[in-house]
Amino acid sequence: MRVEVTEHRAEIKCCPACGKRCLGEVPTEAERALQFRPRLRANAISLKDYALLPFHRSAQLVEHLIGVHLSPGTLARMEQECARRLQPTGEQLRQAVRAAEVHFDETGLSINGKLS
Repeated sequence: MRVEVTEHRAEIKCCPACGKRCLGEVPTEAERALQFRPRLRANAISLKDYALLPFHRSAQLVEHLIGVHLSPGTLARMEQECARRLQPTGEQLRQAVRAAEVHFDETGLSINGKLS
């Protein structure tokens, strides 16, 4: 994976008439001082959740693999953001499961040779 860095700059100007400070516009994807692209965030979260690695080890692995330093806190924020965005999808799935027609049979479960 190749890392690409994009810098956004916005000038701050003072109105000569009223003295109000005005900040230039920045793209919406540059809301924070440091932004990571969706692909990097998805891969970092995948390492953390799918591979069941702790935050610190996941952040270390991202740095070793692609040379991008992530703090464990940044990774935690990425995961929280992902969970927040997936809430509507999770709710749709819950509703679909609740509405699904379910069929059970009388077959028991055998544990240690005994039918439960």
